[in-house]
Amino acid sequence: MSLVGDIADKASSALGSGEAPKPAAMKQATPKFLKGDPAPIDEPKGNAPGSTALAHPNVFDPKMPVEFIHFGRVHSDVHDVFNHDQELDDTKADALKDLPTGGRGIAFRAALQREAILLDGFIGSVQGVLKECKGSEGAADKLIGAATDLMSGGSKKGAGAPDPAQLDPYKKGVGEAGAKANKAQIQYKEIHQAGIDLHQVRANFVEFAPELNKRGDDGGGLLGNLPGTLPIPPIPGVGDIAKTVMGMLFKMFDIHKAMFYQLRAQYEPAIEKACYQRSMKVIRERYVPIFDAWSIPPLPDSTKSPQAQKILDVQKTGLDALDGVVDEVNQTYSDINQKIEDTKRKWREFWGEAPEPGPGQEQLDSVFAAVPEPDQWVLRGFCEGLGITSLPGFINKAVGKVIRTNVGIIQQVYVKLQDPEVAKNIDEQAFLAAGRIYLAGVIRGILQDLLPAFSVGPDAGVVNKDMVAGKAANLVDELIGKHLKPILHIAMGGLHDKLKEARSTADKHNCTVMEVYLALLPQLVALSTRNTFFPIWQIVVEELFGRGAAAAMLATSPVNKLMDDGRSRVKNTKQASEELGSDISNKASETASDVKKKEEEAQSTLKKYNVTAGSPAGQAADSAAKGVGGAADSIFGTKKPTAAAAFAGGTFPGSARLKTGTAKNIEADEWTEVNDKQKVVPA
Repeated sequence: MSLVGDIADKASSALGSGEAPKPAAMKQATPKFLKGDPAPIDEPKGNAPGSTALAHPNVFDPKMPVEFIHFGRVHSDVHDVFNHDQELDDTKADALKDLPTGGRGIAFRAALQREAILLDGFIGSVQGVLKECKGSEGAADKLIGAATDLMSGGSKKGAGAPDPAQLDPYKKGVGEAGAKANKAQIQYKEIHQAGIDLHQVRANFVEFAPELNKRGDDGGGLLGNLPGTLPIPPIPGVGDIAKTVMGMLFKMFDIHKAMFYQLRAQYEPAIEKACYQRSMKVIRERYVPIFDAWSIPPLPDSTKSPQAQKILDVQKTGLDALDGVVDEVNQTYSDINQKIEDTKRKWREFWGEAPEPGPGQEQLDSVFAAVPEPDQWVLRGFCEGLGITSLPGFINKAVGKVIRTNVGIIQQVYVKLQDPEVAKNIDEQAFLAAGRIYLAGVIRGILQDLLPAFSVGPDAGVVNKDMVAGKAANLVDELIGKHLKPILHIAMGGLHDKLKEARSTADKHNCTVMEVYLALLPQLVALSTRNTFFPIWQIVVEELFGRGAAAAMLATSPVNKLMDDGRSRVKNTKQASEELGSDISNKASETASDVKKKEEEAQSTLKKYNVTAGSPAGQAADSAAKGVGGAADSIFGTKKPTAAAAFAGGTFPGSARLKTGTAKNIEADEWTEVNDKQKVVPA
């Protein structure tokens, strides 16, 4: 029997039949509440706590103390700044213009909505990674996975892969807590309880999450049952070759999951702290818009591109239907040309110029500064996923290059996402252009580092002679020419897809805010590392060891499937050019051509026929409007999606987020109920 067949035969008998655990109720933890920093939202004014209420049973002294609980921190505030009788819209830049003080009700609601979005996104990211790993395990994959366990001396018997459904109760808990802060009539007791409940779910999730990463029983000793002639040479510093070389291919999803867990443990506390600090800052400063605490305000009209000339210069016909269509065409054309120019400018600046600091720049910087060496956590995930204690130095070096480059790219993306106009026009071609700038050299360098490292073993003479003769560089050039585009489409295309899906989903729920993207950060770092490094590793292993019986096994690796996806993306790319500047320029040119054609068609028709509402002139003008609108759709993706986007981060849990609301006056009985039944004791 062949090597692959022999391994597969043994793997078949080793596959267990354990079922994944059924979803249980949320694990209950004891949440720890802290005093806010500083605890009072404003400087203390008026009466001290304990002051006597006015005589009327439903009217309070306006300075009676109330609490606001946010990210488990307890803050004191005063009664009379909570309510606002007028309905406020938390997306408007002028929402507070007629309210010189107060407005805290809708500000508190918006803050808790952002908190719910972030927590839901954290849970959803874990669930998303588990779903991807579980979805990768078809019948053939399970067989190969068991074979790899045999090769690497381990066994998955006992515990099955974690079931993503185990996280459903936690997402439901966030939804129920968030619903209390998603009311059109904002009440103090519901806001207060929502803050408590969100922190309770957070504590439950933090205590439960590590259970998802527990390894199965280690069977040990099974490697000795295999034939002793694996076609892989020994590598200096690597004790178990199968665990390192083959394991890094066939255990890609195990490694991905493990490094994601390592990264989320480091990033999530820093993200929560940054979101909390930003949130309290905007509440204290009465920042508008109230909900979106991070975005750069739109440019004043004076800085925008000049309006384009009208394209249908016709006299008014007196027929409202036709005149309205002509006006619509003219306005649409002007809007498109302005948007093209603004977008071209923003994307030119995206990768090549340092942006103006956004309002949340300090908090964003703190998130990335909190994890100054992300590569060490990624490497821990590699070892954990493989079940080994350390990796050889040359692999550490290669992974380190990948992670540092990708984190740099991701940080720059997050800085730019503060500009809502840039965020709305996330473009895959821009990410591919960035990949060529930042990743192409890194990929080349990694191949140059890895190939000489395998210069021992049965084929050492051939490899060494190539190296000595300077042919390694030629080999790298050949591999780069063959594989660079698929790798970039996997690495940068995957990053683009997650952000685009997150934006699309959040837009549908009225909750597009930086917390949506920040919840994805650990997942994006793990994903971009996986999608860059593992294809390189597959190439190296195929090039040096993909001979004989091993070639068939290499073709079945999940990394090979990933590479096939990258090749498919390259093949199906709709844009002819991958150069960002020329791509946008071409699109603008196509739009202008389309508009010009419709203009000539309409002008010709106006001369030829009498103008009536139902005449061909009216139809021509209508056709022009549709033509311009269609061009805009094709350029900017403004068409509404016909199907819901796949889950890709935090949305407002359970329902569409409310953006308008009034805040009810806090009456005596409500204050007493909160004080008696909802009181928490901060540490």
